[in-house]
Amino acid sequence: MDSGLGLASKGAVRKPHKHTPDCLKLISDPAFAPLFDIALVAEGKEIRAHRCILASNSAYFFEQFCGVPNPPARIEFPSQRYSVIRQLIRYLYGDELDEQTPPDEIMELLSEARALGIPTIQGDDFYGLVVPRLTFQNCLTILQHEELVHQPLIGEGVVAFVTDHFFDLIQHASLRDQMLGVHRRYLMDLLRAICSRCCTDQQAKDTVQFAVEWSQFETACDLLKDCKNWPWNHDPTSLSYFKPLPDDPMAMAKGTEIKSVEWQIPQVKRALRDQLPVRLVSGALFDWGVRIDHGAEGKIRIVYESATEVEPQIHACMKRFPAAMFAWQVIFRGNNVFHERPVFICFPQGVSLHWSTTLPIATAELSEEDHLTILVSMVENPLVSLILYHFSADLGNTMATEDILNRLPHIEYRCLSSYSLYQQAKGGHGSGGFR
Repeated sequence: MDSGLGLASKGAVRKPHKHTPDCLKLISDPAFAPLFDIALVAEGKEIRAHRCILASNSAYFFEQFCGVPNPPARIEFPSQRYSVIRQLIRYLYGDELDEQTPPDEIMELLSEARALGIPTIQGDDFYGLVVPRLTFQNCLTILQHEELVHQPLIGEGVVAFVTDHFFDLIQHASLRDQMLGVHRRYLMDLLRAICSRCCTDQQAKDTVQFAVEWSQFETACDLLKDCKNWPWNHDPTSLSYFKPLPDDPMAMAKGTEIKSVEWQIPQVKRALRDQLPVRLVSGALFDWGVRIDHGAEGKIRIVYESATEVEPQIHACMKRFPAAMFAWQVIFRGNNVFHERPVFICFPQGVSLHWSTTLPIATAELSEEDHLTILVSMVENPLVSLILYHFSADLGNTMATEDILNRLPHIEYRCLSSYSLYQQAKGGHGSGGFR
């Protein structure tokens, strides 16, 4: 009788059900014990396993067991916890990782998995086993863990947690001592976030004092000078975006803001004569206004005109003194003609100060067809901004404790003094939190 499937179905290829082998039985069932051919040792305890299983799941074990005349029968892990090695081996046999594993042990597990070349263990998959379980007691241990540098997603979560609780953590002597041992990479991430959140004189003072203590400098002036050279930009080769001024007719196109890493200035000689080119350099905290003109010595220069808050509705002490480093590239007649060190720029809030960088291009030598291509890698420095705020909040005490007349760099000194004069002229003062 016809089954109703039709004759064509009789020749069809049927796919078998997916089979998941129960490899875990190989190490949990004593009946398979005679098949063990490798012993892994951690903390003096043995874990028996099978070379073929390990080699098929780990680059390290493959190198140890395959293509060698006498593969080892025993491998020691002298600096690793037994529980970590045991979990990893059981995972290779198909077991699930224990979700109750402490976060610091998860970091050890990720570190060992990376060392053993186990591609199926990816740090991002373990975010939920680490970040949501952070506490005052374990967050700094995780922050200082060497594996964190290889786990950027988890690192972001840990830094965010410590940032949220920073002012509570530093009030506890033991936790403060732990924080003083944080690697500079993560301290910079912390300070970048914390400096952007400080909104009272006390928070600014606590943050600056902690940073000075961490740096082991004697004064905040010394820290200020040093932190200008810290690698605030994780990728120094990355380029910043230029964008037109908001009132520029080119600023918007079909509702989308025009941004580019290249500032093209065609017929630069005509532009200098008719309408000076102006752009904003886009930052995380500020948009930095720059223009091109020519100075008294007859050379083209970049003039820094302003720093406008990206989020003016958010109050933060460091906004009183926007600070950033600019690394310029200037392409003229096919060559990069600017080879100077990055330029540090700072503005005092509410005060009209202009800074400039002279380029090695004489206006007298320009032809009508010459054009410029300008690129920049700009990185903001919120710690310099916060230190200057801290100085300005109580200038009398600053004068008594910090030798700013002799130790504060020229640009920062000019910003601090001009802000103080501006406040005096309008009958205000520099203290009392963000203004």
